Amino acid sequence: KELMFEAAHEAFERWGIGDITRIDVPGRASGEETDDSGIRSAVSAAIPALQSGSLFGGATGVLIVDADQLQKAEADVLAEVIPAIGDDGSIGVVLLAAGVLPSSIDRALKQRAGQVAVRALTERTAVTWLGAAARKRGVRLGEGASAALIRRFGSDVASLARALDQLAIDGGTVTAATVTERFRNRPDDP
Repeated sequence: KELMFEAAHEAFERWGIGDITRIDVPGRASGEETDDSGIRSAVSAAIPALQSGSLFGGATGVLIVDADQLQKAEADVLAEVIPAIGDDGSIGVVLLAAGVLPSSIDRALKQRAGQVAVRALTERTAVTWLGAAARKRGVRLGEGASAALIRRFGSDVASLARALDQLAIDGGTVTAATVTERFRNRPDDP
């Protein structure tokens, strides 16, 4: 999920959007009550955000998290609203989904949007992500440091990111010995 958030952030940056409304879709069996049209209150906030844009004239973003959990009525309404968004760039929309999007939303997005697949990170592919994340933070990884970080944290992106943030404070080149000394246990070890 962390990688999906990174991709969303990069998209909003590319579009020049800093004002973002985040909508967290509750799970389908959350028990949250719906209004007369079958829309849960957490999701209903997306509709005006998608229709109005920024009140101050700049571009605004709408981030819909766990969009695969939209109920049919919610997906159908959003599928009507999304294609009506103007082409002027005043509203940017990103939907994050770990599963399959409801078909009405999927069809609406195919008409108007690009799709980015974010693959799950494995310990093998984590090295590439780790190198890019370290560069963003100004952290220099010396020989064996990447392998040591992955041994300690596996492919847990959030833990790797926190470790890099801590290492960035120290400055200098990070060595395998630094990683081993500073981070004694993997997050899933007791």
